[in-house]
Amino acid sequence: MGMVEKISNAQLTLLNYLDAHSGDFSQRVWLDPRFITRDLRISMIQFAEDSSSLAAQGLAGLRDFRADSNDVPSLKCSAIWLTKEGKEYLRQAQFQVG
Repeated sequence: MGMVEKISNAQLTLLNYLDAHSGDFSQRVWLDPRFITRDLRISMIQFAEDSSSLAAQGLAGLRDFRADSNDVPSLKCSAIWLTKEGKEYLRQAQFQVG
């Protein structure tokens, strides 16, 4: 795993959510952002910011994510999933806490 910067508590919450709802890691499970924002009680803007940061670091994957001309995260994301790197990040973070 490459160098990953420290993520925020909100991003860690999102990453843990992806881990809990992704099922078996051998198959990519794409999750609908609408359900995530409802379950975590966050806005689509917060989701877009957190998910784009996680994706930029390789911890999550996004489908149909595009930034506009001002590099503001788009609210158009049809799916998100936990990557192998994201799973490894959570595993390492668990050892650092415990």
